[in-house]
Amino acid sequence: MSGAAEDKEQLAREFAGWKGMVEQLLSGLPMGSAGRSGTGARAAGNQVWSGPAAERFTEELRQIRAQLERLPGGFERTAHNLKNSAHDLRSKERP
Repeated sequence: MSGAAEDKEQLAREFAGWKGMVEQLLSGLPMGSAGRSGTGARAAGNQVWSGPAAERFTEELRQIRAQLERLPGGFERTAHNLKNSAHDLRSKERP
């Protein structure tokens, strides 16, 4: 196996791992607790934090989450492209 193809395969595995990490991060973000359509933060169904700071936090969290939700798909596409590139490199090396 060529060094370049092996490097691309390794990078593809890393991107696949990052995809899983971002998905895990997203599942842990407290959007359900903060509420997508309300202000303040909730825990066990009770509002525990409200006011301007809570509103700023939840709005910022919504924006960040929207951006992060696009990452797993990008990581997956990149990993797929890297694997294809590694496959192409190996194909060119064969007699």
